[in-house]
Amino acid sequence: MVFYKLIFKFFSRLVPALSVYADRHVGLARQSNEDDCLTIRMGRDLALLLVADGSGEHQTGEIATKLVKERFLSLRKEIAFVDRLDASLETLSDLLRTAALEIHATVKSLVAKNSRLKGLSSTLTCCVVMGEWVAFVQVGDSRLYHLSEDGLTLRTVDKTLARDLVAAARRDGGKVPDHAESDSNSDYGQLSQAVGFVPYDVPLEPMVGTFQWRPGDALLLCTDGLTDYVADETIGADLARSTSPRAATASVIELALKAGGKDNIAVAVARWRA
Repeated sequence: MVFYKLIFKFFSRLVPALSVYADRHVGLARQSNEDDCLTIRMGRDLALLLVADGSGEHQTGEIATKLVKERFLSLRKEIAFVDRLDASLETLSDLLRTAALEIHATVKSLVAKNSRLKGLSSTLTCCVVMGEWVAFVQVGDSRLYHLSEDGLTLRTVDKTLARDLVAAARRDGGKVPDHAESDSNSDYGQLSQAVGFVPYDVPLEPMVGTFQWRPGDALLLCTDGLTDYVADETIGADLARSTSPRAATASVIELALKAGGKDNIAVAVARWRA
């Protein structure tokens, strides 16, 4: 019996504890897809996941998302180096923040040099899984969800005019503007920051954070092509039922399409095998 247990333990180590998958869909009303996604497995328990939602005049948003994707794809060696050094989470968070600021500067520079790229920008949500820890960076309103035994937790905060107004009012003890909390007013739903765009030329402030996850947990990153059509509760229930990241990704995209999803959709999912 001991022999068989040792054999099982040995082969269990050969099976990746972490599985990842990403996919995107053009939606029901668009001609091109300006959303993009990325997953990279760099070890048994080391991976990067990313989603980005581009925008710009003349359907140029895909240029921004491609640049975002390429910049974070280039982090592979640096992330692996941080992992080998067993460096602090602060080091990893700084790496993600710096990459976000650098690609922001790159996109802004392109727009300044080419008037045809006016309005070019992208959201960005990226996380790096390193064992039991997850570090993430967010710019805009693409989201990162964490499914655990406690349910579905939204780990990011949408950077929209509505959310900023609500936060400022609550912080200062003022009145929350009508409809701001529901984003029902299209002006309130506008982004207050994105890669390549910050109003009034103020510095970009990426959201950076870390949290722990456990065997059996899952992560889901997505653009608003999913969350504008599918409620968090439905996303959580579907993610909990799914047997793999591939199945989860296909399932939530199908939910958005069945709900009439007109927008582009990008989804990335990670699951830690229990």
